[in-house]
Amino acid sequence: MKNSLILFLSAAVFLAPLPAQDLIVQDDFEGDGTITTWTGDECDINTSFVNPYSNNSNSSATVLEYQDTG
Repeated sequence: MKNSLILFLSAAVFLAPLPAQDLIVQDDFEGDGTITTWTGDECDINTSFVNPYSNNSNSSATVLEYQDTG
């Protein structure tokens, strides 16, 4: 019985959730982001696509173009 209790407590401590860490992920596709590469599964990605809707509130020169091929 004592061994079962020790095993249970050991498993409970080992499997206890760890505190979450905040991760900030952002990219403006102009070299100012936290993402170093973009890859996709069964898609074409163009990170140098010219922004078709550039204006005062959306002044980025480029945007991500994503085309699903799968």
